[in-house]
Amino acid sequence: MAAHTGVDSGFKFHPNCLKMKLTHLCFADDLLIFSEASVSSVKVIKAALVEFEELSGLKANPSKSSFYCSGISDRVKNKLLTDLQMKEGNLPVRYLGVPLISSRLSSADCGVLLDRITDLIDSWLSRKLSYKFNRFLWNGKDVEAAKAKVAWSEVCFPKKEGGLGLKRLELLNLRDIAKKFLRFEVGNRENIYLWLDLWHPAEILIEKYGYRAVYDAQSREEAKLSSVIHNGSWFWKPARSDDLVDIQASLLEISLWPIDKPIWTASRKGVFVSSDTWEALREKKEQITWWKLVWFPFAIPKHDFILWLAMKGRLVTGDRLLTWGYNGDVNCVFCRNQLESRDHLFFECSFSYRLWKFCMFRCRVDNVPIVWEDILQLGLNDWGCKSLKAMLCRLVLGSVVYNIWCTRNEIKHAGHPKTEEQLLKKILWEIRTRVVGKGRFPKNKENLVFCSLWNLSAEVLC
Repeated sequence: MAAHTGVDSGFKFHPNCLKMKLTHLCFADDLLIFSEASVSSVKVIKAALVEFEELSGLKANPSKSSFYCSGISDRVKNKLLTDLQMKEGNLPVRYLGVPLISSRLSSADCGVLLDRITDLIDSWLSRKLSYKFNRFLWNGKDVEAAKAKVAWSEVCFPKKEGGLGLKRLELLNLRDIAKKFLRFEVGNRENIYLWLDLWHPAEILIEKYGYRAVYDAQSREEAKLSSVIHNGSWFWKPARSDDLVDIQASLLEISLWPIDKPIWTASRKGVFVSSDTWEALREKKEQITWWKLVWFPFAIPKHDFILWLAMKGRLVTGDRLLTWGYNGDVNCVFCRNQLESRDHLFFECSFSYRLWKFCMFRCRVDNVPIVWEDILQLGLNDWGCKSLKAMLCRLVLGSVVYNIWCTRNEIKHAGHPKTEEQLLKKILWEIRTRVVGKGRFPKNKENLVFCSLWNLSAEVLC
């Protein structure tokens, strides 16, 4: 555009753009072009767009473009519209429904944008969250007869405790509970409330002793701590109750500092840290043994999710369908002679075991276990390190489980499954791509063998 706006080009800037020499603005995939409403300026703009098309292959679509003008005659306007082959737009110009004006936007001006954002969120929730989470985890609007796979409370535990690490939003509103983490070091006493803040070794005084203690101390609920300190020493009125005796008996444990200092006890640093506060607030469970087999840096997210459900025994297999009163076919779709269960699919079924065994041989595992619990034990014993072999074994477990489950669903619902050869090719490609894209491992004899077995480039070794 700059190459076409020289002195002799015939192009004239829009009056409000002359000082900055502004010709256009880009917003994502939208383009705004500014000029004087003259035939010569429009010719320059058309020439610039044609040159851009020749260089990039991208062509402006006149049917999706608009022409805005003001202060010109109808004859000139019609001439410009004819030259540009665009429809006339109405001022003010709107972008994403919001008027582009120099004055302050009103709430009504932003209403269209807010409605669009709300519609997009609702659309995403219905397409993504309802399907990906409701369909997989709990009942969604489109799965009326489905059973919840994993309870929401279970999903919100950290990964090492068997959940997905999501945070329960209701915990973020527990202000009254979180308030107990705010303790004060006593200093000038002007910023600390005597009865309402946590400065005493016991707890917040009014919560432990009630309003009767305030009355017995001849004080007020909103009194500051400075009301009971004089010249750097405690100055309480004589105790008139056992509660006041208890309160005053602990005062010697309290150090007096130059200034009041808030301490956030939920954080090791003494200041508010959201992650530390979350840990202090949330319910805790015992750490599970298998979490590192599912969640590790090289893991493929979609594989993680299905493997996580398999680890928890929450995939909707035939044996679980029977407990829900299902009367259809619940036999394994691969071998057709056994009840479908998690342990049968992974990998007591002859079909799935062939895939599993082939991939594990490439990981140089000779005695390939067939029982689910034995597989987990092997993984816990041998795949916990950061070696290339351990990484390949964990990737194989996730990929084989994921692809067998997807193929099972294709057979059951679509009827167009991949062949064993296609499935094996896909598994090997997924693992190879992941390692090449992410990995950097020591260059040694064992890793060179793995590069050969998996057809990996030497770039993964350093």
